Amino acid sequence: MLRILALFLLPCSLLFSGCSGDAGPPSISQTSTTTDQLSERIKTLETYVEFRRNYNILEYDIFFQNNGGGRLPGPSDWDIRLAAQVPKDEIDVWVSQEMNTSSPPKKPWYQKIVNEIDVSGVTEWHSAGGRSVGIDRVDSIVVYRNNNLGE
Repeated sequence: MLRILALFLLPCSLLFSGCSGDAGPPSISQTSTTTDQLSERIKTLETYVEFRRNYNILEYDIFFQNNGGGRLPGPSDWDIRLAAQVPKDEIDVWVSQEMNTSSPPKKPWYQKIVNEIDVSGVTEWHSAGGRSVGIDRVDSIVVYRNNNLGE
């Protein structure tokens, strides 16, 4: 009986003890208005995105909930939104090959995150999965959203 109990408890104890610790970036809910310097804004953003880009102006609203720690880890939740003025010769890197041309979002989420950037010329839209990109080629403006919240 002890052997059966030990065979049951050992995997359970490994499951619960092995789930704590650092499992990705820390949780955050922050807008770029809390940081004045472009370099610090870029550093914060790059903690939560895989790509590396150049920016003349960057504004963002980042929500990331790290659900990887604790007793029963789960997938993280995120909603990363940004608006940026980028170098003109780098605007095409924002549209990846798997993205399709799409319609503008029904709710213009990108208008809520901007203070310095005029997004009124964003008319070209692309999307794939939970990512969407809007582009204003004349003023070299990009709006970007990546989320897994189903919005």
